[in-house]
Amino acid sequence: MRAPRQVRLPPAKIKTVGVPTTKIMDLFGIELDDLLRVRAGRGVSVRDNDLFLAPSQMLPSPEVRGKVSSASVRGDRLVLVLGSAPAPAPRSSAGPGNYIWFRGGRIRFGRLTMTDSDLQLIDADPRDTFDFFSERYNEQLVAGSSRNTRSGALRT
Repeated sequence: MRAPRQVRLPPAKIKTVGVPTTKIMDLFGIELDDLLRVRAGRGVSVRDNDLFLAPSQMLPSPEVRGKVSSASVRGDRLVLVLGSAPAPAPRSSAGPGNYIWFRGGRIRFGRLTMTDSDLQLIDADPRDTFDFFSERYNEQLVAGSSRNTRSGALRT
């Protein structure tokens, strides 16, 4: 079986209790993988001083597959774009809040299948952490609200 494609995320700074520790780590020959342990199978691994993310393994089912066409850190957010080519940056109907946006490609959950998908899952309360659990997506969709746009997109 081929290893999943990964995104390499080198740290810009390493601090311990607010104190820069990169030079101390270098002095003693300590690397991030000596200090940081992650659970196997969660889509995150540490090698030397780099984090490696396997997007297809980071979320519980339903499975997420696609070629990573871009990965970036914007402020405190990790932005991964899966697809054959980066999509133009859309304007969110959620405003500056928390959301997950599936665009292009095929998405299937339950009995709903979207081709050339345009599905935006919008946080009901953008002031807190985005509480989305893909294993319980149906319960969350039923408890929330959904609307279709004129272009056939779905906002929920």
